[in-house]
Amino acid sequence: MAHGLPTVVFDFNGYRELVKEGETGFKITTFASASEEPWQGIAGLLDPSILGFVRSQRVGLNLGRLAEALVALEKSADLRHAMGKAGADASREFRSASIIPKYEAMWAEQRDKALATRNAANGTPAPAALLTPNFSRMFGHFPTRTLGDTTPVSISVYGFARAEAGFTPTIYAVLKGRLKFPVMEAIMCGMAQGPSTLGAVVDAAGAAPRG
Repeated sequence: MAHGLPTVVFDFNGYRELVKEGETGFKITTFASASEEPWQGIAGLLDPSILGFVRSQRVGLNLGRLAEALVALEKSADLRHAMGKAGADASREFRSASIIPKYEAMWAEQRDKALATRNAANGTPAPAALLTPNFSRMFGHFPTRTLGDTTPVSISVYGFARAEAGFTPTIYAVLKGRLKFPVMEAIMCGMAQGPSTLGAVVDAAGAAPRG
């Protein structure tokens, strides 16, 4: 944005506040699961990088909308110029001279709240609790929307072709043992039969062999 270029970003926390849809760029719809991880109760004991990686696998985006945005920018020099200029103007608000004082004010406010809490406890700080973050509460507002049992789902053209050719997914090393290929195959083949709901897909996955 600061260099006068239009932006194409995911509609996710952070990007959402920086980019104005249709004015400085395009925001691509994102979706996330609303269910809790089975290891939620011991999240504070797990490697944060692995936990974040696994969590990221539960977020998807609208690839069709991404393609539309890129094509629209490629076809129109006027659109690229207008969005780029608007982005450059908007970026001034986020330069260091503007942002740093806001951070300093926020830190001072947090310090004052922490001191007030300690004083309320007669100067005796409470013992530190084991950090067990609730990801749904902390990050549930990050994607455009979360998915539920009644959310309609369908397989993409690419996914249908993969199901027809024989589904052979790439499974990251950190996910081995957690993702079962027969379950993934059952989901792909079942969805290739036509549109469904997320709840029905989950039920079908629960009935699939785990071999």
